[in-house]
Amino acid sequence: MKIRACHKISWKKLISCLCFFYSYTWSYGQQQYGFTFYTREDGIASATITGIAKDSTGFLWLFSENGLTRFDGYDFKIFQNNPSDVLSISSPYISDMLIDSKKNIYFHAYNSISKYNPSHNTFTRLLSYFNNEYFLGWRSGKNCIWVMVKGSLIAITPDNPATYYALPAEFLIRNKPHMIESDNNFFIIGHNKIIRFDIEKKEFFDVPTFLLSGNNYEPENTSMRLFVDKEGTPGFCSSSGLFKYDKAGKKFLQKVAFYPNPATAGPFPSSVILRNNYSFAVLNNGTLQQVDLNVGSEKIISLSNHFDNEKGILIKAVYTGKGNNIWLTTNTPKFYSYHPETGLMEAFEAKGEKNTTRNNYFIFEDENGIVWISIAGSGLVKAEPVRKIFDLQRPSDSKIVYVSDNIRGISEWTKDSVLVNTINGVLLLNKSTSQFANFSYPEKSFSGSAYSKIIVDKDTNLWIAGWQRQGLFYVNRKTFTWNVTC
Repeated sequence: MKIRACHKISWKKLISCLCFFYSYTWSYGQQQYGFTFYTREDGIASATITGIAKDSTGFLWLFSENGLTRFDGYDFKIFQNNPSDVLSISSPYISDMLIDSKKNIYFHAYNSISKYNPSHNTFTRLLSYFNNEYFLGWRSGKNCIWVMVKGSLIAITPDNPATYYALPAEFLIRNKPHMIESDNNFFIIGHNKIIRFDIEKKEFFDVPTFLLSGNNYEPENTSMRLFVDKEGTPGFCSSSGLFKYDKAGKKFLQKVAFYPNPATAGPFPSSVILRNNYSFAVLNNGTLQQVDLNVGSEKIISLSNHFDNEKGILIKAVYTGKGNNIWLTTNTPKFYSYHPETGLMEAFEAKGEKNTTRNNYFIFEDENGIVWISIAGSGLVKAEPVRKIFDLQRPSDSKIVYVSDNIRGISEWTKDSVLVNTINGVLLLNKSTSQFANFSYPEKSFSGSAYSKIIVDKDTNLWIAGWQRQGLFYVNRKTFTWNVTC
């Protein structure tokens, strides 16, 4: 089911649209969302979408095991592998998308990486690898994209062949290793050490790491993730604490130690993101670890601490939001939006005709605040914020002296305010805050008496017509004075 924009709409159609959004909405705090379901019948390649991304031109890309789908907001286009066409996508199984510093788009398929050619809707295969070189991860760098396969770090540019750099033999690589580029260095966390690749020298070096005690620190098989802070300094955090890179000594030093926490022990978390000045990791017990990357403070977040009735609900994955918020999925059909700056946690749940009872989700929020959600086996859901068309503004007796719901006229005063003529006088309405105030000038208040009409002339001066021989009041905006003209 698709919803298309229209330029003209009758009142009858408008009421129908309002009824539609009233019937099909998601409750999310004070925000309401109207939603649209898209399935294979609408043109997507698969009912199970494994990932969502958006490019710089506004196209939405949907990954699946049955092909790649591009969505322009109205129509879907599917890209499939054609063995007889070398310019087709290399595999029907697309797992990820990456955009480099020049806005080139790359896709990772089952056993290869391809660059998308938007002018012809074709793909150029840049890298193919075999089972013994299985893909481990990739990152966008300043002048290339970096790809990790078993035994090698690979640099890929759109115009040059892939360049392989053999990893040190003693370096034990992780599955989905965390890695970053910073100041001509590429850092990689392994099972037994941290290494850096000097991009200019084309060499690998071990990076010594020290605890506050001065003892050597060995990487843990835990939630270690690299980052670059707001000062441009590389660092990483783990269950042991926060570490920052000493550029002069070319080593990592512990800045803050965390108290031992059983929840952070064990396998590397499956869901880790960096957002603004924070690192978030979903821990083994279904809680969320939040680390301030500047000061090193740690916070463990549990849904049961925010909602009394959420006992037994475990966090499964974390996704970035449009603003400062992040999105959380759980072992239930509920979603959560968490605001780390304020600690606010908001819950919502999909309600509609489609099957939204599954709890296997992927969430992507775009720059327009539209939330795109994939539900395993049920296709794509577009949750669009419902904007207010009508809103009732009423004077509040807690803010002004004289109150009346009898509105006799309105006139714009400034770009942020409106004059409202009531039976008990003229009020000033702040459009951004929806707050009313008495309208007055020195030694003259226009509240408490009825006026027949208010007009703002072309010079933005105000004319107020009074009742019962009150006369005509003239308010000069430039001189901030008023007088009675007759």
